[in-house]
Amino acid sequence: MKKLFLVVGFILCNLTIVNAQISSGDILLEGNLNISKSSTERVFIFLNAPSQKVEVKTITINIVPTLNFFLNKSTSIFAGLGYEKRSSEDVRYTGVFETPKVVTNSLITELGARLYHNITDNVYFFNSLRSYSQYGKTKHDATSNAQESNNFDTSLSLNHGISINISEKFLLSTSFQSLFINYSKINYTNLDVNSETITYGINTNLNSLRLSLSYKF
Repeated sequence: MKKLFLVVGFILCNLTIVNAQISSGDILLEGNLNISKSSTERVFIFLNAPSQKVEVKTITINIVPTLNFFLNKSTSIFAGLGYEKRSSEDVRYTGVFETPKVVTNSLITELGARLYHNITDNVYFFNSLRSYSQYGKTKHDATSNAQESNNFDTSLSLNHGISINISEKFLLSTSFQSLFINYSKINYTNLDVNSETITYGINTNLNSLRLSLSYKF
């Protein structure tokens, strides 16, 4: 507990000393790294046997560095280019349960604008309009008969967050997504079949929460 108070006290003292306000022409290199692991249960029901539950695991690694350019002290535009790898499992029953691996590799582009409001000299609240696109390819391992596919996802969302000057060169930021609209298209490579989906609404998923560290040039 004493260590926690010391850390909080150090941050508060540091914020009173640092006076590195954002100004027109500043450029921030922002690093976003997200590693997540999730699991779900699928239930298989049989006519002459008890139902079976199978756990399906998904691991996602996402890294998208962005450049944030300030048009003035309260408005910025940003662009990012990154990569995502998602590894999951397909489930099928052929006398025994099989869980062949499914891997999706995606190129990511990100564009947007932010509007900043000063809370203090070193703490900023911001709203941002963000366009996020993924160009991916899904492959299955050799034991799977499932179709491979080319995937395209793009979304437009409204995000909100806080940035804190932790030194003259570094900012720590956190943000979350509220409103969104998303378009998704899947093109199965071995079939003349496309799947298109449009979703929109209010995001209540904590997976949209982002934490990033920025370096100011």
